[in-house]
Amino acid sequence: MTDSRPQFLNLMQIRFPIMAIISILHRISGVLIFLSLPFMMCMFGQSLKSETAFINTQEILSQPLYKLMVWAVTVAIFYHLVAGIRHIIMDFGIGESLRGARIGAYIVLVINIVFLVLAGLWIW
Repeated sequence: MTDSRPQFLNLMQIRFPIMAIISILHRISGVLIFLSLPFMMCMFGQSLKSETAFINTQEILSQPLYKLMVWAVTVAIFYHLVAGIRHIIMDFGIGESLRGARIGAYIVLVINIVFLVLAGLWIW
């Protein structure tokens, strides 16, 4: 009896379907949101202490590195929202076929690319 299972599985050579990529990115965006919560809550709490603390927080968030962080968290939140809505729609039985899932994944991707650009223009 010969064993036909692969001996070496190289994950970099596997081409994932777009639906899998969208699902993996949904999980990654959730982790990013979770990890950014302490930073965002700290900045929010700092801004509420006094008027000068609010001005200081504005100055900190106007620096390019912090703008990039705020942009990344904003994009992650919106991506997580849109991909989550896609999952909820699929839970209702809409778009469960292979074609429907692929179309839904591309719609999520297009909506988020548009938002990514708009969020960049708004923050910068």
